[in-house]
Amino acid sequence: MDIALDPRYSDPGSEATPWEVTASVLGDAEMFTITTVRADGRPHVVPLLALWDAGALHLVTGPDEQKCRNLRHASLITLTTTTGNRFAQGVDVTVEGQARRVTDQNRLEQLAVLWPQRFGSEWHYEVRDGSFWHEPGEAHVFALEPDVVRTFTRGPYRQTTYRNMSDLHLL
Repeated sequence: MDIALDPRYSDPGSEATPWEVTASVLGDAEMFTITTVRADGRPHVVPLLALWDAGALHLVTGPDEQKCRNLRHASLITLTTTTGNRFAQGVDVTVEGQARRVTDQNRLEQLAVLWPQRFGSEWHYEVRDGSFWHEPGEAHVFALEPDVVRTFTRGPYRQTTYRNMSDLHLL
């Protein structure tokens, strides 16, 4: 993994945010904002739950929801989370990459166990036919394996960029 501090957006003398700090923010976060692109090129931005596991962010969406329809034609997305919405404190993380649908039975079963552990019993899913299923119906699971992650730390200010994330699942 390549780690670089962008001095244009960082306090003098600051150092890059260690990956462990960024991974902790991703692991602790519950709410993210997803940005996808509609077929006509307009952005679509909504909040959602996402789960960090095995070097990827996982999200769940109904097959008829706008974000799922967007992912059918444009799989490049951004997920964003923050530890606070104050100007001089907190950490913001953006994760960019290609969302891939998870259909492997074993992986879906692993995620189906993790989802209610992380978010509560109302997020219980059954796994069948390459999807999650619950009372409202079918839900597709997507994994976002990062291509680029940016961490914006406030107090001191620093912007750190992580690239070449292919070995992330080994960390």
